[in-house]
Amino acid sequence: MREKLTIRALKYPDIPHYDWEVELLEEASTHVICIGLPGRQLLHHTKRKVFDVDNCSIEFYSLEHWFTVSADIVNGALQQYYCNIAMPAIRYKSKCTISFIDLDLDLVRRSPNLPWEVVDVEEFHANRVKYGYPSSLVEEAQQQLQALQNRVHKSLFPFDGKLQVFIDQVIEQNHG
Repeated sequence: MREKLTIRALKYPDIPHYDWEVELLEEASTHVICIGLPGRQLLHHTKRKVFDVDNCSIEFYSLEHWFTVSADIVNGALQQYYCNIAMPAIRYKSKCTISFIDLDLDLVRRSPNLPWEVVDVEEFHANRVKYGYPSSLVEEAQQQLQALQNRVHKSLFPFDGKLQVFIDQVIEQNHG
């Protein structure tokens, strides 16, 4: 039985945005990798709604870099990547929680045959005013987006095939 964790996405500086539950696959000093199973619920604090999530995803939370990754799984393969530019995640072992501050800028690839694209730039600019992002945070978020794009381009972890290994393990455990 895998450990269950709550993921808490926050808006700057510490405003609850989303919560959902995942199961732990790997924990290291630099990152945490989890699986989000179909049927999980996403609590959207801002909209005061609960959404059912029907897909399976492998989720990566860096404890040192400024990004998270959610990779949707379709037919045993990574279908879509959704990467948040976010302050490094924090793992609260006593609360079985991982939290991160989402800075709105996102890097996505909606399909393996489509290019990567930056989305939510308008949201980033609106929220920098709404939530009062300091100029140093704005600069850091933009630099971290470039760093993430370089990481993807160079196929560096976790974009090096490592997440597919977890998918294969989960499929083996569930069908083997």
